[in-house]
Amino acid sequence: MLDRNQLPQQSLQIAVVNSPSSCVVSGTNQAVVALEKQLSSQEVQCRLLHTSHAFHSVMMEPILKAFSEVFKTVKLNVPHIRFISNVTGDWITEKQATNPDYWCQHLRKTVRFSDGMSQLVQQFEGVFLEVGPERTLSTLTRQHLDRNTQQQILTSLPHVKEQQSDVRFLLQTLGLLWLRGVEIDWSKFYTHEHRHRLPLPTYPFERQRYWIDAKSPSPSIDQKLTASDNKQDIANWFYVPSWKRSLLSNSPSSQIQSKSENWLFFIDDLEIGKQLVDVFGSQDKMLLL
Repeated sequence: MLDRNQLPQQSLQIAVVNSPSSCVVSGTNQAVVALEKQLSSQEVQCRLLHTSHAFHSVMMEPILKAFSEVFKTVKLNVPHIRFISNVTGDWITEKQATNPDYWCQHLRKTVRFSDGMSQLVQQFEGVFLEVGPERTLSTLTRQHLDRNTQQQILTSLPHVKEQQSDVRFLLQTLGLLWLRGVEIDWSKFYTHEHRHRLPLPTYPFERQRYWIDAKSPSPSIDQKLTASDNKQDIANWFYVPSWKRSLLSNSPSSQIQSKSENWLFFIDDLEIGKQLVDVFGSQDKMLLL
């Protein structure tokens, strides 16, 4: 970055200090062209800026007195929101904000943007938002941030070369601000919207039938339905095999043994079934379960 003592002519001044490695020099056309040639010969990157006046240089001094007189007619109040002065590179004071001469210094003195941004980077953790077209301030702000910083930089409008809607880009930026924890006043966001109640069409109860009839069943299905209708007793619908219990006769075991019969024993854990098997053990046909 250039130093004031390194400028080749007194008609040149450092107009803006944008970053630790970037500044703007202001002065007469001849002096600026001569400086450009000198820097190019030293392989220092530079380019001309197209402006209407050489702001922040000695060429602005003839207008300072008239500008101050006009500014004295303006009522100056103490700011409610703190901001950093581009004249001092530090936080504005109440005395400076209400002094007309301070605002005249904006035309003549160097813009110390880099000093002010360094103050913000150290004291402010959050989101930097550039309001307005282009991305000049956003680009300069990034030059003051570390690579691993958590601070975010957003722009409110797209670049000139970006072919997209300004409204869409602005709404997208608003959403990114909300995602990063910025409180949005949604009541003001919807202030100018006008909503209207729209009557929706109701269902007309015209008492007309619009049901689609089913197709008539095939003859084979009719026969099956007729056969099933003949069996209406629900007792005949289900069949469950079961055992019918009966008491043993009081006849002696000898009489039972004389008969040729098959016996089925259900053996339990109480060994009662085994006792019965012992009694009827002489039978040839037995089934033990």
